[in-house]
Amino acid sequence: MSARVFGEADLLGGFEDARERFDVARTTGRREPGFRALFETLSWVVSLDELIAVRLGDGWWGQTSGGRVVRAVRFARNRVHHQWAEAVSFDVIGVIHADTVFSADTLIAASGDTAWRWRPVSTLPPPDPDYPDPKGERFYDELLAGEPSQNALAALSGVFARVV
Repeated sequence: MSARVFGEADLLGGFEDARERFDVARTTGRREPGFRALFETLSWVVSLDELIAVRLGDGWWGQTSGGRVVRAVRFARNRVHHQWAEAVSFDVIGVIHADTVFSADTLIAASGDTAWRWRPVSTLPPPDPDYPDPKGERFYDELLAGEPSQNALAALSGVFARVV
């Protein structure tokens, strides 16, 4: 009996499940669960991109409405996975009471919400010199830098749903 081969719809389901975990985690006011869920979500993006490319060819995202966000998020994913960069900033917005005690590693908001924004390219570590990605960097800078991370993930959901 041969192993089951997963298809695009399976990977899309994994992406959506991870994105949902990120949406839940980012509202807790704690950074660790959000970063873990985002890391997983970014992994699904690359898997989907590569599998779709088998069917539609490399650069498929360039012929798809909103597809540049795939390349921008892939750039972010590569910095997170290969340079171990924190590609998003975690900020508490709203009110934090003066008596709230927290550390940078276990930030918990007493009240308010959290904003997870893609960091500016200039604050990320440099890429591996053997794998430059000027186009991905340009798309990241144009589409993601400074923007809420959940917006790009929602846009990806739409792009993938149209293509899968």
